[in-house]
Amino acid sequence: MGYMSAAAKVLNMQPKENSKSHKEKEAKRQAMMSKRIVCEKCGKSNVTLYNIQNHYYCKDCK
Repeated sequence: MGYMSAAAKVLNMQPKENSKSHKEKEAKRQAMMSKRIVCEKCGKSNVTLYNIQNHYYCKDCK
């Protein structure tokens, strides 16, 4: 085992930009990004939304 400086350890722990595993993880992260759900009529998102036949509506627009 060799001696590694603190700076070398930090650089070793960072993912390489063009590595295969880094690209796969980035693709998975992009696929898992969630879509913001809002009321389809008024666009409110900070209220309770009700799912009616796969369409989201707030209490006022229901």
